Amino acid sequence: MDQKNRTNKKNQDTNPLIISNRLSIKKNFLEKIQALQDLHLPFDSYSITGSGPLAIRGLREAHDIDIVVSASLWQSLEKKYPKTKPNLIKIGNIEIWNSFLNLTPHLEKSIKSSDRLDEYPFMSLQDTISWKQFYNRKKDRLDIETIKQYLKLVPGIYQKRPKDFQPELISVACYMHYQNKYIFLQKAKNHWSEFFWGIPCGRLEKNETLSQAMERELKEEIGFVAEANNLFYEKCFYVISFERTRYLFHTFSYILKEKIPIILSSEHQNYQWLSLEEALQENLIPNQAQAITYFKAFYQHAT
Repeated sequence: MDQKNRTNKKNQDTNPLIISNRLSIKKNFLEKIQALQDLHLPFDSYSITGSGPLAIRGLREAHDIDIVVSASLWQSLEKKYPKTKPNLIKIGNIEIWNSFLNLTPHLEKSIKSSDRLDEYPFMSLQDTISWKQFYNRKKDRLDIETIKQYLKLVPGIYQKRPKDFQPELISVACYMHYQNKYIFLQKAKNHWSEFFWGIPCGRLEKNETLSQAMERELKEEIGFVAEANNLFYEKCFYVISFERTRYLFHTFSYILKEKIPIILSSEHQNYQWLSLEEALQENLIPNQAQAITYFKAFYQHAT
């Protein structure tokens, strides 16, 4: 990539209008695919394809919903709905296929290897590139280049800033503990992470300092009014989520003098007091286990 293209790419990553547009594209697409819920399809028997894998990541708009289904699910659906073509069933703006270009010979495998994003299965970007290379229309070539640029970012949590890392948002999180037992929260039902556990956290809002944001989140999430003197800044991590969202993860610690009553907000359904070792045995929010491992190393050294 030449210097001009690198500069353009960097501007795209940091331009708030670009970021806002990506979030808008994703939001619009999530509203469209809610229609899939009415079909009650088995999760492991279909995959959203077409431009859906790009739209869910905010890379470009998708105007309809294409899905591919397993042979057994197709047999069930063709008994309920009329076929538009031998390999196509249309229900509203949903197009259901039992074959898909060069992916047909291994369609079942492609469905099984789908990416789970926002509680829906999406065709992997590698398979998306494959069928777009087969079609090779102008828009497919543009999509392939977009996907390849997107895939250069490797998901994970980093202690050092990755090359060309440009954050899209800033978050704060707190390791609150009493006698080596830490507070872990479980998100409310119907949230994407309702089956996961994590420490109190949230986003930095406009005109807030990191400490102010952390104090606000603790009050909102567990009903606790933090004393600024006992809130200690620990470390910043650099996170690239599975969806390739980039954000700064600022961590704090708070030593409690006694166990406090927890007043959960509507954002959470449950809480636990756990040692860090116990927490690592739980179903943690993505990247949380690695963050705990890092935290244990530098926090114990600091104390």
